[in-house]
Amino acid sequence: VPVLSDVAEYHDSDNETDAAGSGIPANNRPVILLIDDDRELQAVIENYLRHSFRVIKADNGKEGIKKAHELLPDLIISDIIMPELDGIELCNEMKANLSTSHIPLILLTARTEAEDVIEGLESGADDYIPKPFNIRILEAKCKNLIENRQRLRKMFASTIVPVAGEVATTPVDEQFLQKAIRIVEKNIANPHFSVQNLAKELCVSRSLLHKKLTALVDLPPNDFITSLRLKRSVLLLLEQNKSISEIAFEVGFNDPKYFSRCFRKFYGVSPSEYLNGKSLIH
Repeated sequence: VPVLSDVAEYHDSDNETDAAGSGIPANNRPVILLIDDDRELQAVIENYLRHSFRVIKADNGKEGIKKAHELLPDLIISDIIMPELDGIELCNEMKANLSTSHIPLILLTARTEAEDVIEGLESGADDYIPKPFNIRILEAKCKNLIENRQRLRKMFASTIVPVAGEVATTPVDEQFLQKAIRIVEKNIANPHFSVQNLAKELCVSRSLLHKKLTALVDLPPNDFITSLRLKRSVLLLLEQNKSISEIAFEVGFNDPKYFSRCFRKFYGVSPSEYLNGKSLIH
């Protein structure tokens, strides 16, 4: 039974832009982890997707989980029926682990019964593609999932009152982000509250905190804390009953001038310009 249709050939190297004309250097392309024990199918999918993505391969679920933790790819494509660990088990494990729960995952399978599709989606898969499939549809779904994650990351910067559920796509991620926001807001007036304090209260390493916040909101931890201070300052500015210096101290800045520089860097206007009616960039 054929598993692919409309397959095109592409040839490029990791240090060149692709022949298909995307113009994106290989090192700047999103990374896809392809997990399948069928090496022939692996090669065909890789050869097609490589003009838009960097494709890393794994031959079974256990190897796939190991590489996912090592590489933190932008997206995972996995077959369901595999030795060692099948796609459903892999998906359950990936979505339950804080390190990998944010990574979108597409399941490929020859199982097409409704119960099988439901099982795949209930395991946390972001999409489910039955075989045989058109590889152009697979490519489009990959692009859409990655672009959607990028839109969600930008959404955090554009909202004055951050809501974890609007950015996170899994319960694990929503709980993590919600807790991180709550901890920073509780310490918003403390100028000494640091990345180390946040990591300690979240019970995660600084390394994992950095990886997770960058993946969820596209901000390293220090910028995440600063952004929440500035979001609170906007709410206080809107009340129009405190001076800019008072607001700066209230959101944890010891120096009002530094507060104004951070505000301009983040929003494109100074606090006083905002008070005078200039709209925010975000």
